[in-house]
Amino acid sequence: MNLYQRAGFSQKEFAEILTRRFAEIGSDRKITPKSIREWNNGKFEPKLTPRETLEMCLVLQCNLYDLVLATSKKNIQPIDRKVQVI
Repeated sequence: MNLYQRAGFSQKEFAEILTRRFAEIGSDRKITPKSIREWNNGKFEPKLTPRETLEMCLVLQCNLYDLVLATSKKNIQPIDRKVQVI
């Protein structure tokens, strides 16, 4: 919830923008305000393709790590150490 509000969207606006952006990349997934509400309440985690996930990050202007923390049902604590990419 904080991510889409930080980006200046209401629940309804965020759902509409995601549905439109997903359609632009060839996805037929429809996101509803109810979906967003259930994500917010921790009832469900988003089940998105990698491309849909990328679009969500672009819309929210966040990175994947922030998105995972914000949408996880489990209370995940931020990692304090640097992750080394090989």
